[in-house]
Amino acid sequence: MHNRKNFECYVTDTSLTKDWIFPYSEVVKDSGIVLYGAGDVGQAYYAQIIATGYCQVLCWVDQNYKLYQKYGLPVVSVDEIKRFSEANSIVIAVSSHIKANEINSQLLKKGIDQEKIIWIGDVRYTFRQDPIMRRLIKPLEFRWKEIRRRRGIDSDDQIANKRIETWMDDLNSGHMIIPRLVLQVTNACTMRCRDCNNLIPMHKTVVHENVNNVIEDVEKVISKVKKIITLEIIGGEPFLYPDLCKTVEYLLTQKKIEEIEITTNGTIVPKEDINVLLANSRITVLISDYGQNKYLKLEQALLSNGVKYEIKKNLIWNDAGSVESRKKSPQKRMTDFERCDTALYCKTLYQGKIYQCARSAGLYSLGICNDKEGYLDIRNPQLSEADIKSFWLKKDTEACDHCDFTDHWRQIPPAIQVGR
Repeated sequence: MHNRKNFECYVTDTSLTKDWIFPYSEVVKDSGIVLYGAGDVGQAYYAQIIATGYCQVLCWVDQNYKLYQKYGLPVVSVDEIKRFSEANSIVIAVSSHIKANEINSQLLKKGIDQEKIIWIGDVRYTFRQDPIMRRLIKPLEFRWKEIRRRRGIDSDDQIANKRIETWMDDLNSGHMIIPRLVLQVTNACTMRCRDCNNLIPMHKTVVHENVNNVIEDVEKVISKVKKIITLEIIGGEPFLYPDLCKTVEYLLTQKKIEEIEITTNGTIVPKEDINVLLANSRITVLISDYGQNKYLKLEQALLSNGVKYEIKKNLIWNDAGSVESRKKSPQKRMTDFERCDTALYCKTLYQGKIYQCARSAGLYSLGICNDKEGYLDIRNPQLSEADIKSFWLKKDTEACDHCDFTDHWRQIPPAIQVGR
């Protein structure tokens, strides 16, 4: 195991969101590395290494090395990697996960140990970035772009951009705007996915949340914030929730909620009363396509009722792994949390508490995690807007010690079923 360091102190004060940040936290200081890739990412990494002296580039390779040599860069053929078996790490410097996986496969075929290969995806930030910018404003901008896309509003719409500026002013003045909140209403599901990130198959009994509690919990959150941009309803399978109609009816009365998403595996066709509600322009049904066209009946029902929907095809899951503790160091937990998209977009409201993600909600409800700092008790009568904002700006959670979600190499086929 590498003794990895906090890389914040090695980054210069340039625009941290403009450039690609070298994965200091993943590379041992003063070690020798092979840098794979000489495009924008590779050149940004190389410049930072030269400027900081953090590590030594033993070899910089690219498939198009001749082109980069014309530009005066010390890039050589990929075949040169075999000469540097003593390298501590091979850092893949590309942004595309598809290309990164291709390179990873090539390196494995060359006999290189997977533990030596490092890729951190499209990370352009460090812990030094202002937490409000990282955890609120950027997700806020992303969610609003999604809403405009779904509503057919031009991305340069001045009114929409003015709204974002207003929300930014609210955040900077101490108010709270939630970019996205996930609402789990049931653990019932029509599928039993072996690698379910939400740990649904581990629950021994089916629990439908009391609808009055659900409404009261959402009401408590709404009363403490200026806005919720996106509220997503999940299960299990949300169309199995017997009080979904009443829940959606309530949510549609809340003007502070900009849009509502309902995520389904596509195996259930909802009853007519809920279909009528789903036709509201603020609602989008997200269908996960796990193969065999299981969603076709649902799609036809949604089309017949004028419901807005999107089908997520060609899905690939990241394997979050087992629920056992990894014994991660505090720094490793923080690094993983910072890199995790679910920690940004999937804060989950479940049984009166907001968790950092749906997997975290499962870990706590199963008794695997117990740290009270890992969730926000919204039934606490002393709850304030500042408490909610502070929770969104946290940089760590115990649940990260029971998860490998940010390990980009652990990609697996989705929805592999196991026996009941």
